[in-house]
Amino acid sequence: MTKKIEIRDVDYGIGSYFGSYIEINKHLPPDLRKKVLDHELSHTERTFSWKEFISHYPEVNFKFWWWMIKHPKSFYNFFPYRNGYLDIELCIGYTILGGLICLAWIFIMV
Repeated sequence: MTKKIEIRDVDYGIGSYFGSYIEINKHLPPDLRKKVLDHELSHTERTFSWKEFISHYPEVNFKFWWWMIKHPKSFYNFFPYRNGYLDIELCIGYTILGGLICLAWIFIMV
């Protein structure tokens, strides 16, 4: 039996899965909306998995990034804490990025 998930149209972010519902930006064009919705529906209810972590970093898509630039509220998805929910994948991603920046700084200074 499949669980019915409510889909809420919002005017910020891109798309987010919160267990019982999905928020998706109502300004997404139909082709991007389908891709984002398919991605969000593929999530499991587990707190963290490497497969889901990697799936948040797709190939560079010019149309997608151009849409984000035209809709600045979409960058809300890059905040690790939103709607009372801590996004562990973003925390891990920012920790890795911070570590790489520190390593680069150390190698440059030596």
